[in-house]
Amino acid sequence: MKILYSDIYKYGTYLVILLNLGLINIFMPNQTPSMVVSIITSILLFLIYVRQPNKIKIKSIWLKLFIVLLFVLFFYELIRLKSMSNPSISIQGAIAFYGGFFLVLLAFPIYEVVNYDKSFIQNIVIIGYVFLIYKFIAWAAFNFVHIDIAPGLLATRSNWTRALLGINFVRMSGTFMDPIMLIYSFYNFLNNKKFINLIGAIFIYAYSLVVFQSRSQFLYYTIIIILMILLKSLTADNKVTSIIISLGILIVFFIFSFREFKAFFNTFSVNSAEYGGSTMVRLQGLDYLQQMWNTTNKFWGFGYTPDNFIRIGLTDYWLSDQGIIEILYQFGYYGFLVALMPFINAIIDIIKIMYYKKINNLNVLTIGLSVYMIISCANTNYYGFSLIITLPILLALLFFSEKDINMRDSY
Repeated sequence: MKILYSDIYKYGTYLVILLNLGLINIFMPNQTPSMVVSIITSILLFLIYVRQPNKIKIKSIWLKLFIVLLFVLFFYELIRLKSMSNPSISIQGAIAFYGGFFLVLLAFPIYEVVNYDKSFIQNIVIIGYVFLIYKFIAWAAFNFVHIDIAPGLLATRSNWTRALLGINFVRMSGTFMDPIMLIYSFYNFLNNKKFINLIGAIFIYAYSLVVFQSRSQFLYYTIIIILMILLKSLTADNKVTSIIISLGILIVFFIFSFREFKAFFNTFSVNSAEYGGSTMVRLQGLDYLQQMWNTTNKFWGFGYTPDNFIRIGLTDYWLSDQGIIEILYQFGYYGFLVALMPFINAIIDIIKIMYYKKINNLNVLTIGLSVYMIISCANTNYYGFSLIITLPILLALLFFSEKDINMRDSY
């Protein structure tokens, strides 16, 4: 039986996705083994891709340039770190934590798979749902019957609590797959009206509110749901009527929910009794990052540092809490401009998709994921250890969209 290149890429990508979802971390809190295996797998798949004959050409010079410049940053910062007299992180620690940059190489194999296997996106969505359901069960078991069935996921989270309906619950974050799952499920529900897709979307929404208790994620999901409704309106038989009805429903919804939305946005204020402390910690963290940047090379930033870059009293300040702006401070003007390149490309591609009316399932996923990642950059760093895997998926979708825009037939 002949082994196809696309099958090698597909199953290798499944492995990396499972590892980054936290398969190993169910049993132990250390994420480093998962990242090391993910890096090795990504490099091997990329080397196979390079040697593959008759592969589908990628025309995006901009995105390929981004990957080259990203590795220039990675190796230059390693050289800087080695020359420092008193670094805050070791060479081995920096490679383990920031070596996730190598995962962007997966964009090329994933692009090849997306072109040949129409079930690939559906399969990774199913994998994401299985793992998210397991996390929900683990969260419920820990909070309601005090049984820890996922010690690796909850070992360091026992003090990460927030009140819900007057009861303190240990929180559990979602996964990097959640926005992909939400976009895929909700848009498919709008298309085929299958109830299972709506249940999936509601589950992700509920998870962000109850289990994760993330105000920002709830806001981002709401924006994505609205976007999906509008995109579906554009593909309806009577576009004008459909858009007017969709906008009317949304306006009525916001009018009747104005007080609730006002109260929700007030929780982001430092004066909020319940959430003000969380907002204040993030603002203080940004202030400390800027102070560190001001004392070093502004073009290259202050370089590699641990995620919990500073501790004052009992408060840890985390790089991963600061959003993409921390790239400016950590890797300077160079790193920040490089980090923006995929999102600038995504905006251009979205405009082209809309202009050429290439609104199909994969391009809708590209639009939805691009918009989600761009708006969530306010408090999310997609170049960080736990979310870097999202980038190769986005890049592969952008590769596909650019090819699709130049073709007469859609996917």
